[in-house]
Amino acid sequence: MLLKSILLVFFVSSVIADINYPTVTVNGNQDIRGAYLANGTVESFRGIPFGQPPIGELSFRRPVAFNGSYAGFNATDFGYDCPAPDILSSNSGLSSAVMQYSGYLAPELKLGLAKILISGAKGDDCLNLNVFRPANTTAKDKLPVLVWIYGGAFIFGGSSSYKGEVYVGESLQMQMPMIYVSINYRLGPWGFLGGREAAEDGNTNAGLLDQRLALEWVQDHIGEFGGDPQRVTIAGESAGAMSCAHQMVMNDGDHTYKGSPLFSSVIMQSGGVLPVNNVSSSWPQKAFDTVINGVGCDGADDKIACLRTKNTTEVTKASSGVSMVDAFLGFSPHPDGDVISSNTFELFRKGKFAKVPYITGNQEDEGTLFTSLFSNYTSEAQVIGLFQSFFPDASADEVAALVAYYPENPAAGSPFRTALLNAQTPQYKRISAFLCDLLFQSPRRLMLENTPSDVPVYSYLSSTGFGTPYLGTFHAVDLVWQYTLDFGPSKVYKRYWISFAHSGTPNNGTGLPYWPEYRQAENDRNLLGINVATLGLVEDSFREDGIGLLKNSTSLQV
Repeated sequence: MLLKSILLVFFVSSVIADINYPTVTVNGNQDIRGAYLANGTVESFRGIPFGQPPIGELSFRRPVAFNGSYAGFNATDFGYDCPAPDILSSNSGLSSAVMQYSGYLAPELKLGLAKILISGAKGDDCLNLNVFRPANTTAKDKLPVLVWIYGGAFIFGGSSSYKGEVYVGESLQMQMPMIYVSINYRLGPWGFLGGREAAEDGNTNAGLLDQRLALEWVQDHIGEFGGDPQRVTIAGESAGAMSCAHQMVMNDGDHTYKGSPLFSSVIMQSGGVLPVNNVSSSWPQKAFDTVINGVGCDGADDKIACLRTKNTTEVTKASSGVSMVDAFLGFSPHPDGDVISSNTFELFRKGKFAKVPYITGNQEDEGTLFTSLFSNYTSEAQVIGLFQSFFPDASADEVAALVAYYPENPAAGSPFRTALLNAQTPQYKRISAFLCDLLFQSPRRLMLENTPSDVPVYSYLSSTGFGTPYLGTFHAVDLVWQYTLDFGPSKVYKRYWISFAHSGTPNNGTGLPYWPEYRQAENDRNLLGINVATLGLVEDSFREDGIGLLKNSTSLQV
């Protein structure tokens, strides 16, 4: 009798376990255990490894695919996010500005921004991803897939900050179910080490290759989760959007794996290809030298071999000596003659990119959040010097022409359309406008203008923060609407994106106004204007001269 009771308890416990934990079988016989979210309507499988731990001899190298077994893998919570340089705390100007400006935000925006900025535990074994799907999905369902690549200037962030159940839940409300995948990739020097020595080592742009390896994992396994590998949309914001754009130009646009495309469409929020020089140029070299000196490898014959002997704490501490500007321009994707064959603007001009439907757009005042890094620039001479420092290959005449397109007059600066208001310093609005166009508007417009007319493309401009003192509609505020709120423009982002992931058009089943293609007619340049309560069309013709010079000049590369 005692034996029967024990067996009965064991059987009941097993049944309860199956009820409480969804499972998926991969590789024929390996069960992964997940968790239910959103009152049981969403199943999540988090922290699934797709790459070998990039430690020891595998550190600062291209990723190696995970070769272990998933049998019995517990995917009930997020895995480690990737280590990040301690740069935000060492750049007190930016941190204090964020604290100061947050006082102007509505409480729900302030709270939402804090949620997005908080990532999970960090560790070296970070090459993992997360799958969120509707409950009771089976391998036969073949649902479309949206793969989210997080932003953070390539120096911070992690997949754990983004609640995939938000998108899956919205897709269920629309009766257009989909699967959401979020991935990790290495950051800072671990993922984007540049400089001459790194180029010679042959392991540059490792972070982009982490992303590519994750996309290959999706092709191999998403069918087992009920996804359709032929309908994969890659999406991201800021550095995530820039990553998506660089996935489009990697290998000169060859985005196939085992003979099939890795993705069928792309969504880029606040980011595109970067106007940067090659991986051995001054910005990557400066960042490399700072890290190498900081870990004490400056005297080594093989500096990168020496770097591989240092632990994460040592590299993190050394990276904190890199300024915010140096870090973003140094630890980011750069042409290396291999992963990225040449200048990315030129790759788009030559048509060497994946010809897939895409959405690309920006917040109206992308530059305001970053201008605090230049708060001590208060004179015309300082601004000229700043512009010249960004573009070492540009002539004095070309820099002077660019400066003229971004005048000191506050009425021409950002936050835009605010006349003389919000001029925190004499050069604040001017520099904000320049940064907006350099990093966000000129890449977006260049990509759109060089995409063949038979490729469906859509673009938008968000002004949801118009009137917010000093910030306007600032960089990353769209994430708050997408992931933490459920009113105002929240559904605009989610529903258009879900429709696009389903069918390559944002106009199916959304209940929202029709969004025309960027080139609905030959001379059209349509932008969807996103406001807090309304949607409309805006012509993409603002700041033609400044943006035109930035996107067309071959010497205005940082």
